[in-house]
Amino acid sequence: VPDWLANMTGLAHLDLGGNALAGTLSDRTFAEMRGLIFLRLDGNRLEGTVPAVLARLPNLHVLTVEDNKFTALGANGFCEDLPHLGKEDSIFSADCGVPTDDDPFITRKEAIACSCCTECCSGGGECNEGIQRLSGQGLPWKHGYDRDQL
Repeated sequence: VPDWLANMTGLAHLDLGGNALAGTLSDRTFAEMRGLIFLRLDGNRLEGTVPAVLARLPNLHVLTVEDNKFTALGANGFCEDLPHLGKEDSIFSADCGVPTDDDPFITRKEAIACSCCTECCSGGGECNEGIQRLSGQGLPWKHGYDRDQL
């Protein structure tokens, strides 16, 4: 993710899903995005931990981080710090299901421990045991996101 993204503090919706982004994410990138409601990071090659600062964004209602190489959520207490994620009227999807052997993005064999995820994926695009992804349903649009498809 480019460093200049940290300067875009007024963003409400950021869709970086499916862009073959690689590397780690720093807390600095998202620290000042207080108005961020929707963040899509799924379908990349991001690795390391999901930044702890995401747990402290006061307006974040939709966060998709599945289909990456993340090994853990940020700092201890990540799930306890969430103002909206993991609660009613939110979507937090991650690779907390059982990874599949045929997923080109997931190389690990264990899942992320995520007690606050509303949607667990297993890699290869399958979430909720094959049921339609929550992020493809109405909630993102309720928060003003109008992309034709996820």
